[in-house]
Amino acid sequence: MKNHQRCLLRSFIYVASFLFPVTATFADDELDQAINQIADMISKSTHEPTTRTIAVADFAMLDGTVTTLGQHLAESLITELFRVAPYKFEVVERRHLALVLMEQKIAANQLFDPKSLSRIGKLLQVQEIATGTITDLTDQIEINSRLISVETGRITAVDRRRIRKLGSVSELLNKIAVAGQADDSKAPPKETPDAVEKKTGNIPRHGSNVDGVVIEIVRAVRKGTNVSVELAFTSTRRDLDLSLWGDWHESSTAVTNNAMSYRAREPKLGMAEHNGFVEGRLLAGTRVQGELTFHGVESDATSISLEIRGMRKNAGADDNSWQRWSLAAGKIPIDK
Repeated sequence: MKNHQRCLLRSFIYVASFLFPVTATFADDELDQAINQIADMISKSTHEPTTRTIAVADFAMLDGTVTTLGQHLAESLITELFRVAPYKFEVVERRHLALVLMEQKIAANQLFDPKSLSRIGKLLQVQEIATGTITDLTDQIEINSRLISVETGRITAVDRRRIRKLGSVSELLNKIAVAGQADDSKAPPKETPDAVEKKTGNIPRHGSNVDGVVIEIVRAVRKGTNVSVELAFTSTRRDLDLSLWGDWHESSTAVTNNAMSYRAREPKLGMAEHNGFVEGRLLAGTRVQGELTFHGVESDATSISLEIRGMRKNAGADDNSWQRWSLAAGKIPIDK
């Protein structure tokens, strides 16, 4: 009898081991279906022949926290909108919206406020904003989506979906979207300002510790019609090869307090300079200066928000080990 029970138990475990990944795959499929349904909801919300300009914001948790899942929903929704209705919408780049929100000090969950909506609408020249919330229901998540008119503040379309919290859905939900963290799931937590001060000798005016590299935004200074952003990089752990992107691939970008956006030009790192991107070596504990230049910045701009991008790897490591990094920083005053 006992042998029979053991056999049944082993059979159950064997079958369950195959069922779980299938269930996780179903959850991923449910996420894709939810994104498709949200895009369909937005597409069917109008029958106007003219193209509408909309912005898609990250989906926040109820407490305002933005997870990687919330970013994924927004990014995938933009792609899906172009697929289901390629001529109906002109969509504002998600990163542009994020930088404007940072510059205006508006959190993702404040987009439901009519005053915030009106301000963003005027700055970005959009008619509607698509956004929503994510609710953790233990074994499921609920996605509530809204399309909101910027002019009236009225909700013009809604959608609600529940999907199972398994597989990549659960993984994305558990990752907090921290501006400036490298694209590395094993990235350590940011160091405190005191720890940065001990290792670099000062606390940056603006900046952060991105996976062991202290990135300082020293200042932004106007030079004629251009604005140059002076940077400094210090590796606190090991020798690294670092690249800084200008107008290259996913460019480093800036948005002014007037919501005008610019791509970086002429990146510098140490003695190296190039129009697209530049590479250099960071020796552990050595501070290396860098610079990004933004051309034709409007004369009445008083501050900028930045998203600086590049790649990094251990010094001398194989080229296949390059990893992306990014740093977002807001409200940096422009010195004259």
